[in-house]
Amino acid sequence: MDKPCLRIDRVYIEHLHLHPRPRPALPLVVGMPVQRHKEPTMSMEFRITSEYKLPVGAKHPMTPLGRPATLDGPVTFTVLEGTCTIEPIDDVTAYLVPGDDFLDSVVLMEADADLGDGVETISETVILHVDHPMASSMGVEAGEPVLR
Repeated sequence: MDKPCLRIDRVYIEHLHLHPRPRPALPLVVGMPVQRHKEPTMSMEFRITSEYKLPVGAKHPMTPLGRPATLDGPVTFTVLEGTCTIEPIDDVTAYLVPGDDFLDSVVLMEADADLGDGVETISETVILHVDHPMASSMGVEAGEPVLR
């Protein structure tokens, strides 16, 4: 037996809405790497009397994970507040010399962490508290004996 057959010569479509099949996607965001162990940087605070000067420096630079690192070039020291002055010792160390007015000072230390042609500045802040020197002895002195 012959199977019935349907033959279509033409199809007219008035409105056709095609919805594309969604393509699989993997949304990626590319940016700077995130530290696994982020520790906040805090200012280093030191207290001295006006009779002293304090050597400070970047002697042991570290990566965010605490491994030894190298700096590219010298450390710069800038007094942001106060009256202390800077006396360079070498490329990474300087003396903070307090002023005569016993005011606290804020010093910014900056260095280049990028060992290539670019510059990636890292910084630390040092707060220097200056106290009046206290007497450590009375300096007792005796004069000539006097008759009573």
